[in-house]
Amino acid sequence: MNGTIPESIGQLGELKSLYLDSCSWEGFISENHFQNTSRLKDFTLSSEASNSLVFNVNTIPDWFWRFSPFLEYVVLSHNQLRGNLPKSVSSTIQYVNLKNNSLVGSLPLWPNVTQLSLANNRFSGPIPIGPEMSKLGLDGLQYLKVIDFSNNNLFGEISSSMCSQLPSLKWLRLSNNNLSGILSRLCKLAEIFLALDLAGNKFSGTIPYCIGENLHTLSYLLLGANKFIGNIPHQLCDLSSLQVLDLSQNNIFGSIPACLGG
Repeated sequence: MNGTIPESIGQLGELKSLYLDSCSWEGFISENHFQNTSRLKDFTLSSEASNSLVFNVNTIPDWFWRFSPFLEYVVLSHNQLRGNLPKSVSSTIQYVNLKNNSLVGSLPLWPNVTQLSLANNRFSGPIPIGPEMSKLGLDGLQYLKVIDFSNNNLFGEISSSMCSQLPSLKWLRLSNNNLSGILSRLCKLAEIFLALDLAGNKFSGTIPYCIGENLHTLSYLLLGANKFIGNIPHQLCDLSSLQVLDLSQNNIFGSIPACLGG
């Protein structure tokens, strides 16, 4: 499908799911498109065209995050969205995918979201886990399971309180940013943890052996293109579920553990 989205779609008062992805949309979308769609739970809109669709204010307006008291699932990837994200959204929203846009500013802290993909944008600053949460009166993001902040302009170190403030986290992707520091702070991630992608940053020090000792369910470990030194810890052999391992483009030396083909 292509062209503009008619405003008459906003008159579908019983609509619960609206999927407009992988099309060649263009033009603008406004509040009129959602005028009577207060029952909407799932909304997906993405464009394959270079002149893709945007909101009539060229960013995601505040009303969008609250137009439906039932909204749970939001996908607005591959559009021309700009500007900052709000500090809060409707408490019903659980899944947010805004990747491949031009959004800027700091990362949001939305306590009810379970999956948050903000990859391939222009977000900057540190990951707001730690003291920033306390300032906002948050103990943690109890429900957040999947994070993808890859390909942004994030910098700084990972807070030592990340593990305690993200107790449900299963998938963490922070590749291709400017993050630094050591990884031992991640050794207390959730027992059922599936993927850790920190490639293309400036992490340093040795690869902590506790990754192999504590994260037994890990399937993906991507640490390439960093500044790690030292040996490959033999404890990685304990990762019986590991499917993909990338330690390339570091300053690792010594022998390769036998379990990895050494």
